[in-house]
Amino acid sequence: MSKLVECVPNFSEGNNKEVIDAIGEAVSQTPGCILLDVDAGPSTNRTVYTFVGSPDAVVEGALRAARVAFQLIDMGKHRGEHPRMGALDVCPFIPVRNVTMEECIRCANLFGQQLSVELGVPVYLYGEAARKESRKSLPAIRAGEYEALPEKVVSRLGLDSLSPFNPQERIIEYLVQSGQADGGLVSKSLHTFVRAVGARSAAPGGGSVSAAMSALGAALGCMVGLMSYGKRQFEALELVMRKLIPPFHQAMNELIVMVDTDSLAFSSYMVAAKALEAGVFGAYFNVVTNLKDVTDEAFRKEMHGRISSFLAEAQQSAALVLELLESRGQ
Repeated sequence: MSKLVECVPNFSEGNNKEVIDAIGEAVSQTPGCILLDVDAGPSTNRTVYTFVGSPDAVVEGALRAARVAFQLIDMGKHRGEHPRMGALDVCPFIPVRNVTMEECIRCANLFGQQLSVELGVPVYLYGEAARKESRKSLPAIRAGEYEALPEKVVSRLGLDSLSPFNPQERIIEYLVQSGQADGGLVSKSLHTFVRAVGARSAAPGGGSVSAAMSALGAALGCMVGLMSYGKRQFEALELVMRKLIPPFHQAMNELIVMVDTDSLAFSSYMVAAKALEAGVFGAYFNVVTNLKDVTDEAFRKEMHGRISSFLAEAQQSAALVLELLESRGQ
């Protein structure tokens, strides 16, 4: 079986979604790395990332994340309840499968050396990788700042939680099948996707949920068209069905690239129309929320006008479909 190392870097940013997402993206786009969790803490103003991969892959993933943090995090303005040593606070490498602690120590040394040379920042090795006995523990390195470390460790590890222990959700090797790269949202079941949306992480969020709603709406429209096409009772609508089915099918395929859920559904055009409208509605407010962080006023006004027109068009189209169906007594 392939070698698997877990890397859990802590970065000193827990509020700025753009920075949090950028660091996570740097990890997830690294070949061989699988991003498992992003835990942002607004009050501590730090985010804990958890990812796994081969020894070489996790070192590269950590370096890419550190480069982004070096560019985007200003420690001169950083404030938070949790002690920190820099934009990248700690970056432990943990053996998971077919890997020894010695190999993880080599990962730490390689990462520290490359980080120091490339970015010109001081790097301190601790734990098993420490070169001095006095530097094995973080309290020794952060003297005077870790009085509450035991309580923080208990809380972070979830040892004070009374919730049921689910191996499928907590054991890394269950989250990563045979060491293969995660297929992203498109490969998740509906159950897993919903739980991911409800987790304490920046993504998946409103954009993914809106894409899922829109994909399902397009799929329902395609289904109704295909079920109507070729039936004698709907012969008069055959030309209309030929025109409507392809765009529904294309929209479904384009949206499912963003979000893939296993769903068995049977409904009507009314549900399809409202689902599409809801998808646009969710996307609209997702963009509105993110526009608050944009400083370019002209761009904000232009984008707000465009998305408002899209929402109005979706609402009008859904209302038209419902009106036509009601007039036919359906």
